[in-house]
Amino acid sequence: MDSSTDEILPKSPRRKTDTILLSIIVVIILGILVFVGLSIRAVILKPKAPRTQSERDYYQYLAQVKKNPKNLEARLHLATAYYERDEPDKAIEELKTIIRQKPKWAPAHYNLAMIYLRQENVDAGIKELKEIIKVQPQHDLAYFQLGRIYFDEKDYKKSIEAFKKSLEITPEAADIHYELGLAYEKNGQDDLAKKEYKSTLVYIPDHKEAKEALKRLEK
Repeated sequence: MDSSTDEILPKSPRRKTDTILLSIIVVIILGILVFVGLSIRAVILKPKAPRTQSERDYYQYLAQVKKNPKNLEARLHLATAYYERDEPDKAIEELKTIIRQKPKWAPAHYNLAMIYLRQENVDAGIKELKEIIKVQPQHDLAYFQLGRIYFDEKDYKKSIEAFKKSLEITPEAADIHYELGLAYEKNGQDDLAKKEYKSTLVYIPDHKEAKEALKRLEK
């Protein structure tokens, strides 16, 4: 028998090269998959950058409050940011937190009152406005808002008194003169209403509503 037939044939150098090349390709593919996976994960987990000034304010004041919970100015701004983000409950909670720490701070009471009024929680709004007047009697906006509330409730006498108080503090406020004129008109006091409409025009000569009101009463 020919002894050459009993020898084991050596592996082909080409086959060995193909195996190495295949291994390299597999490693490259795995590397690419890992890279793509990490990139997708980074994109998904990466927080969105604030796109508007309102969002930037929110993150800014939130960070300030976390750093110093006693920073009441930051809390006040954060409450506003919550409200602008359509999260009124969080805004209310922030304002209540401020009031617990500083019960006589009018800005917190006023912002809380305005949120309550926009939620049509009139009684709570009135309570906060009256609280402002207790701690800051010269707060013209508190009287002004009370005047508008009483006007909407058709309690024109109370509305008139509130607007008059507001005007004692800021006699040059044209809009308060106009609102007082409306209250007088609704209360049947046309002469006093005319006076207030004319006063409105002293400060804002092109006040359209005041001009129309005067024409209405002078017919």
